[in-house]
Amino acid sequence: MAIAKSAVILILCFALANYAVAAPREKQVGSPDIFMGKNVAQDVLLPGEKLVDVTSFGAKPDGETDSTQAFMDAWQTTCHVNKEQSRMYVPAGRFLVSPIIFAGPCLSPNPITIQVIGTVLASTDISEYTEGTWLQFEHIDGLKIIGGGTFDGQGKDSWQFVEDCEKRTQTCVRNPSGLHFEHVRNALIQGVKSVNPKGFHVFVTNCANFRLRRLKLLAPETSPNTDGIHISHSINVKLSRNVIATGDDCVSIIQGAYNVTINKLKCGPGHGISIGSLGKFPDELEVKGIIVKNCTMIGTTNGLRIKSWPDLYPGGASDISFTDIIMENVKNPVIIDQEYECYPNCQKKPSLVKIANVHFANIRGTTISPVAVDLRCSQLNPCQGVTIQNINLKLAGGIPTTSRWKMAYLNARRTLASTLTRALSSSSSSSATSRSRFASALFATEQTLPLFGSVNFPVRTKSSGSGYSPLNDPSPNWSNRPPKETILLDGCDYEHWLIVMEFPDNPKPSEDEMVNSYVKTLTQVLGSEEEAKKKIYSVSTSTYTGFGALISEELSYKVKELPGVLWVLPDSYLDVPNKDYGGDLFVDGKVIPRPQYRYSERQPNNRNRPRPRHDRRRETMQVERREPLQRQNWNQGQGGPVQQSSSMNDQNSAPGGHN
Repeated sequence: MAIAKSAVILILCFALANYAVAAPREKQVGSPDIFMGKNVAQDVLLPGEKLVDVTSFGAKPDGETDSTQAFMDAWQTTCHVNKEQSRMYVPAGRFLVSPIIFAGPCLSPNPITIQVIGTVLASTDISEYTEGTWLQFEHIDGLKIIGGGTFDGQGKDSWQFVEDCEKRTQTCVRNPSGLHFEHVRNALIQGVKSVNPKGFHVFVTNCANFRLRRLKLLAPETSPNTDGIHISHSINVKLSRNVIATGDDCVSIIQGAYNVTINKLKCGPGHGISIGSLGKFPDELEVKGIIVKNCTMIGTTNGLRIKSWPDLYPGGASDISFTDIIMENVKNPVIIDQEYECYPNCQKKPSLVKIANVHFANIRGTTISPVAVDLRCSQLNPCQGVTIQNINLKLAGGIPTTSRWKMAYLNARRTLASTLTRALSSSSSSSATSRSRFASALFATEQTLPLFGSVNFPVRTKSSGSGYSPLNDPSPNWSNRPPKETILLDGCDYEHWLIVMEFPDNPKPSEDEMVNSYVKTLTQVLGSEEEAKKKIYSVSTSTYTGFGALISEELSYKVKELPGVLWVLPDSYLDVPNKDYGGDLFVDGKVIPRPQYRYSERQPNNRNRPRPRHDRRRETMQVERREPLQRQNWNQGQGGPVQQSSSMNDQNSAPGGHN
């Protein structure tokens, strides 16, 4: 495994034109929307509109006195007593409130307005929340919540109960959602803030013509199950200019959601935008007509995700588009996961959920994930009509990213080009001409491609045969090899892993301290320091900071979650400037230097020497699997290329290993 010393930028150029089915457009369906065409950005007290102040009913702005009854009385007057236009008013101050149901239908003309200037505090006694909600609004036609005030869920003490529920202990209490809307039609929630809810910030179900604008939904990154906006069984929901930083999904959309638009969302930290999970319950309704556009994801663990459970129940998600998205250090930018929570090698029956007509376009920015686009579709119901266009994701640090497709039918005129351009500080021999040549290496034939198994995006057309690979060409030359910056060796066995770690620059740890850190990191998943020393076969403390380890794919997922670990990826990638650098050997706790592989000692003309080492490296990987102790003699190998084994040719015969 060789890692470039200079920062390396990976640009995934997806040129997939001519959608099989056009991306969905915004449209209004169902009953008329009373806010459509009106200027909802400004709010003024209408002539004759009555102001119902909660303090007139005994509410105290001291943050300690229980003001629940005062809020209930104010709502009763606003909704059921007054027959004129009315507005419930929460002035400046801090008001402590237990769970309330604001129920309609109302007698006063719609919309009913609740103007919040101060802060509404949730009570901290979790036993009070028997209905699973804090402030619930139901059976209302025409509702406005405005004013710039804050809803503080005071959820810190209750987040511990989430773990109790996961463990199914007797202390399990389902944390309540903060603002809960059920059977509400024609609603505008604008300009308010939700902080530290016990559960979801905003829960929207069985609603229609619902707008959420300029909200700030904030909770610590570590707060569990604090989804920002959760939508189900609802139609015509529009989210615009919201800022969400929370501990779970910024927006989650599940069954029965239809015609939902998310525009200009700023999301992060959090888990990104999720459709699903789907297929968990019987008789689920389809998710359809979802538009996500002009959004920014910052430091999220996922970017754009569609997920369904394997095996369980049927469902569907269709007519979905993600366009004009900016990613900043997003871990998993693009995901379709129909093996949700079934890792690493799912043995359950395929998902029964059908996913169709999903469009990803104009997605750019940075990622910290080695797999930028991961499409894991159902073997029983392969994804239909997935289109990908103009994705430009950059990854610094010299680690190439890959993309993975499984059972995805993509209708396209052109396939993907995976281009690696070096930073300006890299070797000057990489000319602009050669970089542009790599970017234009695209398939030209129009076809629908069924992709079985997990494969990497090809970068050049095949010379001949369905199983052809230039890496096993008996007469290799640079005219039929793929661009050398993006070679993925066919020796990738998902047993040898490169773990790249992050260390502070000031003060920078010594080499011994870094090596000790590698051992301790692996010890956390193996449970034994001695075992960790045996499993580590290479270490690097200069060109990159990381180590190679012989572990299962299942353990690699656990390593990925450890503190200080940046990336975990199969140890079979190359980059040209350092293609022969694999770190120093590490045998039974001892570092064995390999001087000829030291970056600083390499000769400038090394790039012009014959390149038999691709095959030799694959052979040494096989030797390692047979007898780990032979690693000590790797650096003594001399001579030409080694004959490639039939097993390696079989691996390279077709995507996913199928002939």
